[in-house]
Amino acid sequence: MITAICIGFLLGVLLARTVNVSSGEQMILLLSGVVLMVVALLSRMRMLIPIAILGGCLLGYIRASKLAVNLTAYNDYVGREVIVLGRIDGDPTLSDGQISFGVEDVIITLDDQSKSLPGKIWLRFKSDGQRLDRYDNVVIKGAVDAGFGAYAATLQQAQLIETVGTGADPMGQLRNNFTARLDQVLDSNEAGLAMGLLAGQKSILDDATQEAFVGASLTHILVASGYNLTVLVRFARRLFAKRSRLVALILSFTLMTLFTGVTGSSASMQRAVLVSGLSLLLWYVGRRAHPVVLLSVVAAITILINPTQLWGDAGWYLSFGSFAGVIILAPMITDLLLLLTTNCSLSDDKSDDEVDEKDLALIARLARRVGAFPSSLVQILIETTSAQLMTLPIIALFMGSVSLTGFVTNIIVLPLLPMTMAMSFMAGLVAILLPINWARVIAVPANWLLRIIITTANWGATLPGAEIEFQPTLLTVVIYYLVMLVIIMALKIITNHNFYLDNVIE
Repeated sequence: MITAICIGFLLGVLLARTVNVSSGEQMILLLSGVVLMVVALLSRMRMLIPIAILGGCLLGYIRASKLAVNLTAYNDYVGREVIVLGRIDGDPTLSDGQISFGVEDVIITLDDQSKSLPGKIWLRFKSDGQRLDRYDNVVIKGAVDAGFGAYAATLQQAQLIETVGTGADPMGQLRNNFTARLDQVLDSNEAGLAMGLLAGQKSILDDATQEAFVGASLTHILVASGYNLTVLVRFARRLFAKRSRLVALILSFTLMTLFTGVTGSSASMQRAVLVSGLSLLLWYVGRRAHPVVLLSVVAAITILINPTQLWGDAGWYLSFGSFAGVIILAPMITDLLLLLTTNCSLSDDKSDDEVDEKDLALIARLARRVGAFPSSLVQILIETTSAQLMTLPIIALFMGSVSLTGFVTNIIVLPLLPMTMAMSFMAGLVAILLPINWARVIAVPANWLLRIIITTANWGATLPGAEIEFQPTLLTVVIYYLVMLVIIMALKIITNHNFYLDNVIE
């Protein structure tokens, strides 16, 4: 029932984007939604699942309808030159001599009339060497254009008037100091990649390298992703779990807080923090959750916090799509591979070791050869393939192109990431504690690992299929995911996989 309510909530938020009702009707809808949800939760009868979806839908609509109406106020400013005061959301990006970033807490001034508006604006202007950090308060002048994705409006050719105050971001200052030290012991691009891995700060990389990572389908490692956070949480849990579950829990949440303080709160990080946090709490009390329930609850919470993400935030869709591939599709493909390697013999009177490979069906022979590789590589291959299958149409819809090289480049790069992150952090730490000449020697392994990853990205971007132009329609995307749903249901029947035995933090 919880999953049904969450799905209904997401549908209601989508509906609120296009439908509007009066405030009196909203109160009726709110009360109706609460009643329907309570009835569905108390009865727990499967026949009442549509009632649970409807109740969640009504609550989702109420949550987002007022915001959707308020965002239409930006239409009054389209094509007019305004002055915008706002706070920088996330790290500014420098590319081709242009600085771009999002702004929240927006106040628009036109003809000496100021108005506070919800949502975010995306800005871009020519760089003159200004140093801007996240949470800085800025005053920007420019002509308002239509928005895109989760942004209500854009200022494409803006002008920075002044920075009226820096945000209180001690973690950001700590990150900047660490970056400066790391830049002293690593090569320039390697230092930029290191900060992308450790803190999601990819703006230090040059444009050519960033484009190479896009073509090689490796951009997900340049942002502070759930994978980076999971590495930290797993490390803390495994280190202290046998001694004290409480200590492991506290340390894990402490690392999560520090990591998100350094990286900022992107859609991917919100998802990762909620998934890891809920999984940790369930592990601590000895309970487990089905991944579909976990995924739907976390999705609903993130949209409850910020409904605009569901209206076009590519990062939100990619984060949940890839996560669904890893925790739902990948485990069943793994089980299917095991079934094929053990039960596809054409000779029933022989043990698996006695069966000649020529007696096996083609798909069984292929499964055996894949299974001969180290299990860690097979797992990376399966998870990478699953994540890309679940995000392929989203990437094509938002980006207008897809990359087929990620299957190769991710197999090379992902096994290197934990060691690379550890070596990069050590390089920055010794740069703070030791003389620079000594620190450069200790940082050599990190430099080598980072260079291997950059070389792999440059090579992957030159492979055939690195960037194929493809712009699907919304109907095509819907059909694709319906087919994927049928495949997932078929895999569940074939493998009978028990999802309650899976845990993202173990």
